[in-house]
Amino acid sequence: GGGLAGLATCHFWLDKIMATASSSQQSSPLSSSANNNYKVVIYDVQDKPGVGGASAVAGGLVHPLSPRGKLVYQGLEGLAMSNQLIGTAIQATKDSSDGLENSESIVLSESIWRCAQNAKQVKQLKKTAMDLPQLCQWLEGDELQQVFPIKEAVSESKTTADPSTESTPLLGALRMSHGCRVIHVPSYLQ
Repeated sequence: GGGLAGLATCHFWLDKIMATASSSQQSSPLSSSANNNYKVVIYDVQDKPGVGGASAVAGGLVHPLSPRGKLVYQGLEGLAMSNQLIGTAIQATKDSSDGLENSESIVLSESIWRCAQNAKQVKQLKKTAMDLPQLCQWLEGDELQQVFPIKEAVSESKTTADPSTESTPLLGALRMSHGCRVIHVPSYLQ
């Protein structure tokens, strides 16, 4: 298919073929000049890449953490390979003349913010920042307010006793960067 997994498979398959061809002896059929131009045809039931299946709902968050903020198995290796693929996609859009607007549309943000919703998440995400300082930084609520100034709206609902209308204080957030990013999946797949 033409989704995220299909794109990665094709990329690494072609890399492997090209590496084999360049390291083979000249007598190898792969290294002959007639076989230096490889082409991959991807068959997908959808009209465009990433329109159906899991890639159609991918959020574009590239990071190596579980929902609880723990490093997943081979997460750093996966992050490095993902960034290699993103770099290849960016270069391909720069080299392309088929009307893709610009390569900057692939990467939407060079960091991801995960806001803590309760005291348990504050504890978990602070631990993540301590365990992975090369990727993560914890910001307390007051620090976060300086980065993202949020003005509290004054409305009539504030005068009611309805707790659902009260503003929630900023507890803090985990900032993931240094390779953690947000991508626009449809642009990446093009």
